[in-house]
Amino acid sequence: MSKHYLSGEDFKAKIYEGFLLCLFAYNVKVMSQLMNQGNLPPKVPSLNDESVRFQVELEFVQCLANPNYLNFLAQHGYLKENNFVNYLKYLLYWKEPEYVKYLRYPQCIYMLELLQYKQFRAELVNTPCAKFIEDQMLLHWQFYTRKRIRMQQAMMDAIRQRQENQSTTDTTATSTQQNINMAIKP
Repeated sequence: MSKHYLSGEDFKAKIYEGFLLCLFAYNVKVMSQLMNQGNLPPKVPSLNDESVRFQVELEFVQCLANPNYLNFLAQHGYLKENNFVNYLKYLLYWKEPEYVKYLRYPQCIYMLELLQYKQFRAELVNTPCAKFIEDQMLLHWQFYTRKRIRMQQAMMDAIRQRQENQSTTDTTATSTQQNINMAIKP
């Protein structure tokens, strides 16, 4: 009896596909229940509402942290459209401190900056490029904590060494001053 195993990528794709199908089925079920009860879904808020616009732009900017989403946008030609490129330029205001504090995924700002370059947008059409970016992000997350701990430890060691050197210098200076005072007194 042979077992069929999916590769990592195929497995992820199947899980994601199943998730989307379940989500779609759930939404259809809820919508049909609402319609059968005579309840209509709530009115969709207008994009002219400032809070809604803020939320929509926040969500979109954070989606830019996902290299697979960028690959999707590139493969469907969005990154070649002038209107979309202009919109990406407009979104650079998210780099300002009063807006950046709302971001959960800071790498989205870096991706937004890279998307300003035509060559980067052109390369995102290639799935291996998006995969490479994703791998680099995962490696950064995996090793960043360890590297940061080592850097903090090195800084603490340097501070301790400086304090020890300073206390040794202060002790030497104090004993030298005492020797001078004793030599001056008759």
